[in-house]
This record gives sequence, structure tokens and C-alpha cells, in this order.
Amino acid sequence: MLEKELLAVSEREQRRIGHDLHDSLCQHLTGTALAGQVLGEKLEARGLPEAADAGRVVSLVEEGITLARSLARGLAPVDLEAEGLMAALRELAKNVSERFNVDCTFDAPEFVPMDDDASAIHLFRIAQEAISNAIRHGRAKRVVIALSISTEGVRLSITDDGAGLPEPMPAAHGMGLNIMRHRSAMIGATFDIRRIAQGTRVECTVPVLDAATS
Repeated sequence: MLEKELLAVSEREQRRIGHDLHDSLCQHLTGTALAGQVLGEKLEARGLPEAADAGRVVSLVEEGITLARSLARGLAPVDLEAEGLMAALRELAKNVSERFNVDCTFDAPEFVPMDDDASAIHLFRIAQEAISNAIRHGRAKRVVIALSISTEGVRLSITDDGAGLPEPMPAAHGMGLNIMRHRSAMIGATFDIRRIAQGTRVECTVPVLDAATS
């Protein structure tokens, strides 16, 4: 129970920082960019060459806004309003594809509600860790994130086409695998990782008692 509470406190603090980044820093940078645009227009109206320099400054500030928003999404990835976990996983797939030149897709054949904050965040973090392992250790080029719901609960699976798990598995599992198992245990979920024909599949199922099925 103490471990669960410590992890919950850590996640809440990360979410608070993420919201502060989005609501405070991003708004401040947006205002700075607008001021820079106004300055650039005034300089251009006077025919001054410094207008180009002002434009470059605005571009740098806009890059800072994009970076701050990306950091905010990483710290507070799951907004339980709207599509919540589904939207966060869809955004994760998009970001992985763009940053790592990997074909990462999100597959959810139907709407999967998840009202439990802790479960949603843990599932998202498990997906992050599984994808990281697939790319760094498995050298995967294709990753599929799937989310579904059944009588058993909400199931998250991450399948990749990488090198697969070593056989036999080493006695001391990697830290990433232990973290995923630990997060699953924190929300009472089942966890399974196995080698498939080509690659690895990670599955985590949150029981229906913890999942919103209505």
C-alpha cells in the first residue's frame, strides 16, 4: 500500500507540473511570439533589415512552445475527459512514428472507456516502456498499440516486429520489464510478455472491477 501511494503521489506531482507547463509557460511563450510578430511587422513596414531577425526569433519561440507542450503531454499524458486513454495512446503512436522513424499505430475497434485515473496512467506508462524496449533493444521497425474491452476487462497490448525476447530469459530481468510488472500489480492487472513469430507482445489486462464497462 505504501508503494502504491508513493507512486500515486509521484504521478500526481508529474501531472501538476505538466499542467503548469501547459497553462503557464506555453501561454507566456505564445504571448512572446505574438509580441515578436508585431515587432517584425513594424520593422518590415519601415523597410528595416532587422525584420528578418525578428522573424527568426519568433520561429525559435514557436519551437519552444512545441517543446514545452510535448514535455507537458509527457508529464500529464492522460486527460480522462473526452477520449482519455485512447487519445493519449493515439498521440503516443504519432509521436513515436515522427521521432524514431518507426511505423507505430494505434488500434481500437471500439470506444474503450476508462474512468479510473490511476489505471489509465499506469497503462499509458506500460505502453511507453514497452515501446521503448522494442525500439532500443529489439530494434523494431513496426509497433502496434491495441486497446480493447471484454468481460475480462480493458486489455492493452503492444506488439512489435523486433528481435524478440532472448531465449532463455536471463535470471535477472531488465529494469523495464520489472517496472511494467510492478505497475500492473499496482492496479491489480494481469501482465504477460512473450516472444511471437517475429517480435514481442506485451499484454496487460485491467479487471472489469477497475475498468469502466458501461
